Amino acid sequence: MALTITTVGGDKETVNMQETAPTSGIFTASGLVLHQAAPTQNNGQIEVGQNDIVFIKYADPQDPSDTKTVQVAVSLGSAVSSGQPQIVDGPTIGDWSSTNTGSAIIYAAHITWSTDLESSSSVAVTSPQLTSPSAAGSLTGTTEHDVAVSGLIRGNSYSFTVSSMTADGKSVASQAKHFSVIVPGDRIKSAASSAVYWYLGGKRNVFSDPTSYGSWFSDFKGVVTVPADQLSDIALGHVVPVRAGTYLVKIQSDPKTYAVEPFGLLRWIPTESQAIALYGSGWSKRVRDIDVSQFVNYSTGEALVSGELPSGFVYKDGGTETNIVIGKAAHGLTEFDRKLNGIADQFVNNISPVLASSLATGGAVNGYNSDLDGVLKDGSISLIAPAFGV
Repeated sequence: MALTITTVGGDKETVNMQETAPTSGIFTASGLVLHQAAPTQNNGQIEVGQNDIVFIKYADPQDPSDTKTVQVAVSLGSAVSSGQPQIVDGPTIGDWSSTNTGSAIIYAAHITWSTDLESSSSVAVTSPQLTSPSAAGSLTGTTEHDVAVSGLIRGNSYSFTVSSMTADGKSVASQAKHFSVIVPGDRIKSAASSAVYWYLGGKRNVFSDPTSYGSWFSDFKGVVTVPADQLSDIALGHVVPVRAGTYLVKIQSDPKTYAVEPFGLLRWIPTESQAIALYGSGWSKRVRDIDVSQFVNYSTGEALVSGELPSGFVYKDGGTETNIVIGKAAHGLTEFDRKLNGIADQFVNNISPVLASSLATGGAVNGYNSDLDGVLKDGSISLIAPAFGV
């Protein structure tokens, strides 16, 4: 049997189809190449232009009255090609990792892109700090390309190009793109804007306001400036909630004041006497209004009962030792560990020994503890802030 294919542009081709077995009703045919060129009838290629219309007609040779015709509009998504491979998505850089060699930390990342034809994968990386380009890739033909580049040093600037070649020697290459080394937990920005994002979960997450930022970081030291094309390739993530154990929050349309627990869980403080017992007589100075539009970035738990301390709460109870509440237990914090976990002096509260006695005794916080830094939940993935450093 045959399919007759015609285009508004004037091309006409015939595809002969073979039944896979007697009376199977299943037919196969070799594919036709679609590309952009002047139409030449019966040359085995469908020659079309952008927005051209293709008509595909089937007629049963045993029953001429049994005919069907379908109409297809050609667009860029129809994989129109001149035989050259085309980059249809990317390239982008991400999925960072690091290796500590003892003398230095060496970084690696994956560069990904896709092509419309199966082709090889090649990446060339250059940098003012490199005496010659670094190359990586694969000869395996694929349309989904993923090449790991390694040997990257933090603080260096780099650029890269990708290229792909089909089995018959036709190739395509990208324009150069620029990048800086970033790792999960970095705060990033472009030179053209003051907006700072938090790079967690492979996305750039947004600090909604100064309160959100200030609950996590005391200044802008260490913010990494990245090229604009690298920043734009990183998908936007979520709004970062206020850090647990720092500010109290409320919205203007609701008189309730909330303590914040890890992952943006809000616990209502029902009475002023509870607020005074936890945060002192100046508790209201800890309250920050958040925009009502940002309230959806939090979740609401049960109200705090009298005598209950919220998770993430940092305190002293008359002695010199600092403690932090994790779950329902008190865990000791040395001065070093408090700084290592990014807990500022201003968020350490003084409470009565009686209030502290309601907690079970947990082990001391020894080093960095990710339980203290539940940032937000992205579906089933919990995003955790990495160590802040001393």
